[in-house]
Amino acid sequence: MSLLALLAGCDGSAGEQLHLGETIRIGLNLETSGDLAWYGGAVLKGAQLAIDATNASGGIGGRQVAAMVVDNMSQTGRSVALGTQLMTQRKALAVLGPATEDLFTVTVPIADRQEIVSVSPLACGRRVLALTDQAPHPYAFRSCLGYPQQGRTMADFAATNLSARSALVLRGAEGPFADFADAFVTQFTADGGQIVADDAVGSGDTDLSRYIALLQQTPVDVVYVATAPAEAAHLIGQIRAAGLTHPVLGIESFNDPLLREIAGAGALSGVYFTIDFSSADSQNPRVPEFIDAYRNAWNGEEPSSQAALGYDAALLILDAVRRADSPTGVNVQRALAETQNLDGVTGRMSIGPNHEVIKDGLVVELVEGAPASVTHVAP
Repeated sequence: MSLLALLAGCDGSAGEQLHLGETIRIGLNLETSGDLAWYGGAVLKGAQLAIDATNASGGIGGRQVAAMVVDNMSQTGRSVALGTQLMTQRKALAVLGPATEDLFTVTVPIADRQEIVSVSPLACGRRVLALTDQAPHPYAFRSCLGYPQQGRTMADFAATNLSARSALVLRGAEGPFADFADAFVTQFTADGGQIVADDAVGSGDTDLSRYIALLQQTPVDVVYVATAPAEAAHLIGQIRAAGLTHPVLGIESFNDPLLREIAGAGALSGVYFTIDFSSADSQNPRVPEFIDAYRNAWNGEEPSSQAALGYDAALLILDAVRRADSPTGVNVQRALAETQNLDGVTGRMSIGPNHEVIKDGLVVELVEGAPASVTHVAP
């Protein structure tokens, strides 16, 4: 018996049913209230824009797409219950969300069992998509680059664009930061670089003078920082206050306003970070179109990376529904897994064998605290 059949059980699944009727029903299981509401709200705005654009252009096969939005209130139990309800009772052909990693992870077994794809925009951890060490969860996908992919992106950028041959690596002691840092270390070493030191920074650690002394005493080309925004800001501020000009490389936490508040704009030059989307990206022709459409739809609001990833998560689902042999969850899964070169606002997307999205990584350069350039780094 196949893995999919084992996961589905003996009584059949929602994914085997033909989805007919006047509309194509897509579930959105999102954190629109509670502690994670900012993330879910941004994702919803981006996803809704993609669905509205599809409907305005005639829908899919002459059928309009109905977005069934439910609020999981940032709660684990509610995420599971609503995910199950969307797939079994409300007959969603696919589900977008939950947006965030922990909530998405607990709903993945339901997607596998019911054979209905679930796509998360923001669940980027190393193990999210993995069923075993050799195989992904068959019905779990995401639109964001995984944290290890982002670490490798920055390592390649450091070696190729900055000609770096040595690096100091600082990582947060808790959370997902090891995923970034481990991948950076492995790739930078593979690119011929040397890791001078690799150390953990404690949460709330503001006295980072030991690293300033190391940089003053030891030749180092770049500093890679995978920490929360506050620790990164204190480090950058102290590096620049010491008169050191080392390029400081980091992760999406560098996009947090805390960097400017703590370090000051004057310290934020020669600073680079990886991200999935930037309004300053001039190489992707879809970016200005998306920005204009988003502003028009949401009262002049500027789109965040989270909103862009919500848009692309919806785009992946809609494109798979369009290409599926017939409107069943099983066929949508097959089409989604075969996605190649789909032009999204975060890049040209393909789905790899482990269900990772394959696209260019983006590296944003800050000058005086503002994005000055965006470099595409091929996977």
